[in-house]
Amino acid sequence: MKEAVPVAVVGIGGLFPKAPTLAAYWDNIKGKVCAAQDVPAGRWLLGREDAFQAEPRPSRWASRSSRASTPCSTSRSTPGARPGGTRSPRT
Repeated sequence: MKEAVPVAVVGIGGLFPKAPTLAAYWDNIKGKVCAAQDVPAGRWLLGREDAFQAEPRPSRWASRSSRASTPCSTSRSTPGARPGGTRSPRT
């Protein structure tokens, strides 16, 4: 086994629903806030009406819920963000 090498984490970040700040995020956790909400129009390539199916059946693409815990703001202002709100893979 190789010798362990010390590592320092110098920063971390994230986008969380209904929490524009770290303090708000922590308050939501302490207050047991449900952050699930309707998915904003245009967030996903597949339209909400096409992604939601109320009747139970197996599917790779559809969901049994029309709600999700997505960040309220669009991620377009985030460096490396793509239109769907996902980040580009690191190269």
